Formats: sequence, structure tokens, C-alpha cells
Amino acid sequence: MSACFDTVPQAKLLDVVAALLASETYQVEQHAVVKARGGAPPRVRFFSKGCAAAGRAPAACEAGGAAGAAERVFVGPLARQSVRRQQVLESLASHVRQNLVRLGKKYFVQRRGIPQGSVVSSLLVNVFYGRLEAEVLGWEREASSSSTTADGKPDYLLMRLIDDFLLVTTSRARAEAFLRVLHRGVPEYGVVVKPEKSLANFAVSIDGKPVPRCDASTFPYCGLAIDVRSLEIRKESSRSTAAAPGAGSTAADALTVEFSSAPGRSFQRKALNAFKIRMHAMFIDSAFNSLEVVAANLYAGFREAALRMLSYLRCLPATKRPSTKLIVGKSHFP
Repeated sequence: MSACFDTVPQAKLLDVVAALLASETYQVEQHAVVKARGGAPPRVRFFSKGCAAAGRAPAACEAGGAAGAAERVFVGPLARQSVRRQQVLESLASHVRQNLVRLGKKYFVQRRGIPQGSVVSSLLVNVFYGRLEAEVLGWEREASSSSTTADGKPDYLLMRLIDDFLLVTTSRARAEAFLRVLHRGVPEYGVVVKPEKSLANFAVSIDGKPVPRCDASTFPYCGLAIDVRSLEIRKESSRSTAAAPGAGSTAADALTVEFSSAPGRSFQRKALNAFKIRMHAMFIDSAFNSLEVVAANLYAGFREAALRMLSYLRCLPATKRPSTKLIVGKSHFP
């Protein structure tokens, strides 16, 4: 898509959101989660949960049954607030329609698109494009004998991350129809696709314009490398993670270093969080990845984590660097 946050029609977005809010009243409750940490003081985290006021289940009960609830105590509700549907709509309308943009000494009100980077921007865009999928790409979800395999399963998979679509299908006609819909644009939704940013792994032209082709054995999508034959997933390695100075783009280029009063704690937290992302379940799931690919993904994950840790340490002043004991003895999942 072309600058999706800047092209979303505000009126259409608010209509989509209004259609989703079916209840006249919503309840927002605040709870706390207390987690034991061995000999260290317990960690307390506060969270709020909202749901329709009618027929709702206590949030504490829902949270208590969640995965990973071991060694945790759920407390609450600590506070409860009732919010009317109209209040939610007015708050969102204010957020969308009253965004001020400063250019020099002048201020401008954003009339098209929504504020990028706000706490609800990604959620609003996801909801908006979800409606686009249902209304404009609904034909992709139709179940018929021509759109299923011999065992009755769909012959396609349509995915989307914000405004990045991925269609995997064994039907060339379906793939071409999908490209035609998006390349011709959907003015009602402010959708304008830049043809040069599209990619296909087969030769195809839309309205006489060829779509860029990927002839590699893997297809790139949002940082992933998907094998075009087996659909195995690896992390795209388009950027070097070298830690040596002068090696071009390095792991240090993607780091945010905290020069806090507790550098060791920040170092450990950042190292573990980065490793958890690198070890997403899709990289080590043997249901669609071969054991060879799983092993390669594990190796790449540990290697990248080690390089990032080394780069982070090099960015810290000598007096702020954690001790070897903390790095070797505590760099594990709690």
C-alpha cells in the first residue's frame, strides 16, 4: 500500500468502528498481576481489561485461566469504570479528526489519514483493512469446489500485517485476480498500490504493466524468507549482523542503548526480549519446517543474540558494562 496511515479516509474509518461497537455500555476494570521471582521482590504489573457490560465474565477469572498463570497471583478488580458507546465514538473521532501537525511556526489539522505512531493507530488500520478484506476481497474467502483441494481444504492462504498482504495459492487465476483488485485501487478505502512495491514469484502483468518478479528460492515477506516450494520459514538475512567495526551495517545499528543507573538489568532485559522475538514459534515449528531448517533457525537465533549482546556491551562505557558473571551466569530465561 502507499502510505496507508496517510490515505485512510477518516469518515469511512469512523463508520467501520461504529459498526463494530454493538453494545451501548462497556466496562473497564483494572487488575494487578503479582509474579514470584525466587528470592527477589515480587514483580507487580497492572493491566486494564474492557468488555461489553452485558453478559461479561469477571476479568480476573479470565486472566487466571490464561497460559503462563503459574506462580502468579491475580488481584482485582482494583477499579471499575463504565463507558458509554457514544463516549468511545467521540473519543476516537477526536483522536482521528483533531490531530495537529506543526510545520515551522504553523499548525495544521490533519484532514486525511490518521496519526501514525499513536497507541491505537495500528489497531484502527487493522480493523479498517479487515473490513476491506471482507467487502472487497470477500471472493477470496468463498468456499466452493473450485477453491478447495481434493481433501476439502482451501487452495489459498491470505495473510496481512497492517497493510502488507501475502497471498499463497496454487491457483494462478486467483493470484492474478487478487493483483488486479489491489493494483486498480479501492478509492472508498483510500487504497493505492504502488506496482513497483508488489512482488510475485511468477511472470504476470496487470493492465499491461509487469509486476516485479522474485526468481529466488525464497519469497520475502515482512522480514521472513518463505520457501516457495515447501513453505518453510526462515528469518530474512538481508542485513549483516556483524559486530566487527567497519563491517558495514552492523547489529549495533539496530540497537537502542540505555545509559541508566542499572545498565546490567537493562542489558539482560533487552538481550532476552530480542532473543524471544528471534525464537518465534514459526521458526522452530516442525509441523511445516524440516528439522534441518529448525536447527538452522536455532543456530541463527543464538548467533544473532550473541552478536547483539556483544554490540550492546561495546556501546556502553567501560565503567557501565555488566560483569562477566552476570552475562554468563544470568543470561537465561527467568
